[in-house]
Amino acid sequence: MRRTLATSPIVELELAYLNEVGRVTDSALADSRCPWPQASGPRRWPRSGSGPVCATAAGITWTRDPFDRMLAAHSLTAGLPLADHEPDVTANLDLAFWD
Repeated sequence: MRRTLATSPIVELELAYLNEVGRVTDSALADSRCPWPQASGPRRWPRSGSGPVCATAAGITWTRDPFDRMLAAHSLTAGLPLADHEPDVTANLDLAFWD
């Protein structure tokens, strides 16, 4: 049985993290963002709600906390405010507040 490789949007976020700390090179991020070659090219899992959130989180570099990145990315992609008590979040995300 031949299997088709598919990658989760979470892989894009993990590769971005690994690139930031120097564990993978930019070439691993090129094109498919998948380090495993395949003749027909890798497919991504269906981009339900997680794809845009992961892509946005990969671009958030003001925190190393993966949960803060995902929360901030979800807020940004949904265009909704985020109630968060973390000073880094409220200082760097215009949509974040804590009263």
